[in-house]
Amino acid sequence: MNFLVGSYEAKTKLPELLRGVQSGKLYTITLRGEAVADLVPAQGHKRSGAATAAENMRALMRSRQPVAGVDLKALIDEGVPERLVSKAFATRCANYPTP
Repeated sequence: MNFLVGSYEAKTKLPELLRGVQSGKLYTITLRGEAVADLVPAQGHKRSGAATAAENMRALMRSRQPVAGVDLKALIDEGVPERLVSKAFATRCANYPTP
């Protein structure tokens, strides 16, 4: 959604408007009722921090070799109390092939 903001208000509330832009809001700044500028995210900063972190994690996972000889089911059983593991998840892990 695009919000209209007068030039005086934009000047006095710039930090607030910038936080709004960071959260995805778009502003049109007006001068005497006429649109003169748009306040939008910079081209290089379109992705959120979470999206960037997820992409970095995927790149790390692709760059690493899988660990051989690890029993995933045993690791899960060791670290998580059984009452917290759903039966469906436990079944999937039990059927997961180990290298």
